[in-house]
Amino acid sequence: MRKYKIESLFFLLLLFISIFSCENKDTVEDSIKSIKSEIENNTYPEFALETPSEIDSEDYSIYQVILKKLNFDLIIVNQVSNSVNSAEILIENNPEVDPSLFQKLDQLNENQVIFGDVFLLEDKDVSLLPTEEKEYIFSSDDLNKSWESFYTVYPKAEGIHSFSRIAYNEDKTQAVVEVWYSYASLGGSSSSYLMKKTNDQWEVEKMLKPTVMT
Repeated sequence: MRKYKIESLFFLLLLFISIFSCENKDTVEDSIKSIKSEIENNTYPEFALETPSEIDSEDYSIYQVILKKLNFDLIIVNQVSNSVNSAEILIENNPEVDPSLFQKLDQLNENQVIFGDVFLLEDKDVSLLPTEEKEYIFSSDDLNKSWESFYTVYPKAEGIHSFSRIAYNEDKTQAVVEVWYSYASLGGSSSSYLMKKTNDQWEVEKMLKPTVMT
């Protein structure tokens, strides 16, 4: 009798998991179909950009330098800043760089900023992705399907870029910034750059370690 009860409970558990999985799959598929339908019928919601933070023009100059180096015709940038690497990791892997730069970077990135729509490049289109729209597109529990939705909305895009805030040395001749690039559920990379200012122009001095690829 006890064996029968255990087998029955096990069967019910499997049945519940199967039903839940089917329902979840249906929900995911419905979400994708809904976005595709909105695009086809020109009813996809218009998402307003968030009110930007007060960001120094020097910061935007550095972001522009990095954007120009990206080999994409359309660049989607998260409107909210983001950071990946910790100061400890950067200090350990880049002993030749002033560690206070990385410490400042860590402190700054404790608070996110919101970018303004001021990224203007001659040969590339740059579009900001507001948080509300990102959450709308990536609302599914299935990340692969969410990316499918993203590429339905942005068919010419090749992923999403995120910038960290920027840390400077005392005389603002050097700076450190991180860039995170994601293009699929398990696809992305994290890069950190040491920037230098020469003759009032910012340029990439070197790419820092580690550069994470997935």
